[in-house]
Amino acid sequence: MPQEFRRDGAIATLTAYIGAGRLTGKSQEIAQDLVTASTTRRGGLSDAQWGLVERLIKQVEAPAAQSPAGPEPEDLGSRFGGVFELFEQAVQNGIKHPKIRLATGDGQALMFVRAGSGSRYSGQIMITDGGRYPNNRYFGRIDDAGRFVGGRDLTPSVASYLRAFNANPADLARVYGQKTGQCAFCGLELKDGRSIHHGYGPICADRWGLPYGDVPDGEEVFDQADLFAQ
Repeated sequence: MPQEFRRDGAIATLTAYIGAGRLTGKSQEIAQDLVTASTTRRGGLSDAQWGLVERLIKQVEAPAAQSPAGPEPEDLGSRFGGVFELFEQAVQNGIKHPKIRLATGDGQALMFVRAGSGSRYSGQIMITDGGRYPNNRYFGRIDDAGRFVGGRDLTPSVASYLRAFNANPADLARVYGQKTGQCAFCGLELKDGRSIHHGYGPICADRWGLPYGDVPDGEEVFDQADLFAQ
């Protein structure tokens, strides 16, 4: 643990930040749990929990160092309305907590999740590696106007993939499904021939508003590199 962080007084500092509204959403929930655990847990907080305390305090005191600024929205353009509308379609069709699981060509896992009502970004699409906060990788978010705002961990390869997915969501879902054998939308195993071809099944196709039909004779399986060569 970095020497500049001192445990003495850290809980009082974290408590003050909670009361002042400096932490919101999931960060606030975790901070409150840590404050409670500091007085109720036998033996006090664990080293891992102290690590969370340190990270949350730094999140408030040094946001620039903790979360380096990603590209401004105009760097990727306001062209991500397609992804946002995809989630809106899913919600309208009865999916309470829609998610999309994908992976870039170099194997970086991506998870698209619609932020809940308790988040400061309620209704927006959060893009991470699927890990648990605060140890996940945060690539950015898509707001309700379809604008992409880069996160602290955004890389050129992820940015390129996001552009491709926004332009061709069905194609990228197809690549993911064929490579992993799992649906990008529900995560279930693909067994039917048509589902394997599309990368998702008929139920997800209907709920997400995606095409689903017969497999043309002689059609080849997509190669991920072909999608980015265009």
